[in-house]
Amino acid sequence: TEQTREIIWPASPSEEACSKVKQVVTFVGKFAEWKRQEAVFHAMKALEAEFPDLVLLSCGVGPDAERDKLVKVCEELGLKNTYILGARSQPQLAEIYTVAELGCFPSFKEPFGLVFVECMACKAPVIGANSGGPVDFVSPSVGELVPEPPETTSLDTVPAGIKTLAASLTDAIRRALKENWK
Repeated sequence: TEQTREIIWPASPSEEACSKVKQVVTFVGKFAEWKRQEAVFHAMKALEAEFPDLVLLSCGVGPDAERDKLVKVCEELGLKNTYILGARSQPQLAEIYTVAELGCFPSFKEPFGLVFVECMACKAPVIGANSGGPVDFVSPSVGELVPEPPETTSLDTVPAGIKTLAASLTDAIRRALKENWK
């Protein structure tokens, strides 16, 4: 379907580029500042250099202004192996979770975290932030929760902690890939 082929940013990769992909990290969530996709994108800046066969598939929808802000971050960071895919159906998300090395969902005080459960159900480990609902069910056997940045104490301070959170996510994702958590 068209939903399967839509890529918000950048343009669709070539078959040659796709053939080089050996590892996948995924983010699934709406375009919203508190979901902290920006921190995942900053983490990917470091990880793309270290793992040239790694891609990030970021799935979600949300307000145009938030989408545009995320596209701008990707462009400013010069990301090469990061794709903002837009909406995906549940069966498509299950396929993405299944092929992913891990799911990264660093929301600030996520109320529950259904994406964690969906990802774990597809046998992929998860990385998130140590706040909200995931604190109750993410253990070392299924993944890791990185510390909340000290700069982030409320929703209005989320932007202040993005780079600190990105550094923690980079370390956790790097370990997950090197240690083959899946």
